[in-house]
Amino acid sequence: MKTATSCLVGSLLLCLSAAAEEPVLTVPVDGNPLAGRAAFKRLQCSACHRVLGDADLPEPISGVPAPVLGGLNAVRTRQELVLAITRPSHEFAPGFAPAENGLSPMRNFSEVMTVRQLADVVAYLEARQEDPDAEWPKVAPRKE
Repeated sequence: MKTATSCLVGSLLLCLSAAAEEPVLTVPVDGNPLAGRAAFKRLQCSACHRVLGDADLPEPISGVPAPVLGGLNAVRTRQELVLAITRPSHEFAPGFAPAENGLSPMRNFSEVMTVRQLADVVAYLEARQEDPDAEWPKVAPRKE
């Protein structure tokens, strides 16, 4: 049986699963949900996505329908969140289809976000899955 190996690729941890022989993307550090919320806003993710329980985010302005994030109905693993952000055409959320060119209308954020921002956004979305009704503390996120 082949042993699992890992390497750092493009600042993301790429692990090769011995059983599935498929690459598994994950972030090499834990994120900060408050900083993730700030990055979500800064990267303009809310232009397309709503996040359950976070009424302070601006309403989406994009004419392209996008999945609502957060909540128990949208539970995703950390790996699925990382893939959805860095390779949006890899898999489509239920009820959503690719554009005419076969790709996701979502831009590939692996080209514009730092690993820290990715880890923080994933932590933010994980927190919204766990308790979408939780009130966000009014604390400033750390400086990047």
